[in-house]
Amino acid sequence: KEEAIVAVTKVKYKGVFYLELLYDKLRNWFILSGYDDPCKLGERKYSEKIKPGGKDLEVLWETKKNEEDGYFVLRIKVSFYVTNMNEVEVEKEGKKIKMHKGTLEMTFSSDFTENPKDSFWDEKSFVYRLYHRLSGLEDRAEQQKIELYVDTNKIIDEVKAFLNLYRF
Repeated sequence: KEEAIVAVTKVKYKGVFYLELLYDKLRNWFILSGYDDPCKLGERKYSEKIKPGGKDLEVLWETKKNEEDGYFVLRIKVSFYVTNMNEVEVEKEGKKIKMHKGTLEMTFSSDFTENPKDSFWDEKSFVYRLYHRLSGLEDRAEQQKIELYVDTNKIIDEVKAFLNLYRF
């Protein structure tokens, strides 16, 4: 059974930012936090359009972490939408740095799945409900949901902090 933990949450930013560094930072955060590499099998979607006002970019990631031998699946989805992106040179501490200027909108969502393959038990049976309660699976499921909620909010906070660094 699948349950939404964090509904779609958006972060919008307009200004100067360093897209490649943000991309790498988020990717490394997922890997270090025990999630699958969101780029390993390629992004779920990557589209790039060059327009007169600048480049538009859309990237969709989906990454997951399996717990309890695959009985629990924690999944986080991240979307990057960049519009009117142009390269600009910015002077910081006396050095010129190439960065991007445009509008960045990111969306985040997460969901929790218990018994994803329905192969362990029939969830409607009395034996399953009894085992679920007595074995502590119910408590562990709640702990995993809390962990997913915390992780999703941590990645959102990482993005906000990163973008706040580039306010000139």
